[in-house]
Amino acid sequence: MCQRDAPTYPSRRSETGQPKPTEPGRLSETRGSGSHRDLHDVIAHSLAVITVQAGAGRRLMAKRPEQAAIALESIEATGAVPKTSSK
Repeated sequence: MCQRDAPTYPSRRSETGQPKPTEPGRLSETRGSGSHRDLHDVIAHSLAVITVQAGAGRRLMAKRPEQAAIALESIEATGAVPKTSSK
């Protein structure tokens, strides 16, 4: 999309740079969404790490069980991160 074809959206900020007043509760709703995004990011990253470690553990299980155990320990530790981050 060319810059000249890009859609324009009304600004959410006034000339002073402050958020424009909106319906009641809307401003506090947007302030809280940052922590929701942070929690989502932590969980998404943790699941990605768990998936990689599970695949490595499965491949190592038959020939190098001690390395598979390390992968399983990593999965266990990573799974605990979202629980502590959400408190």
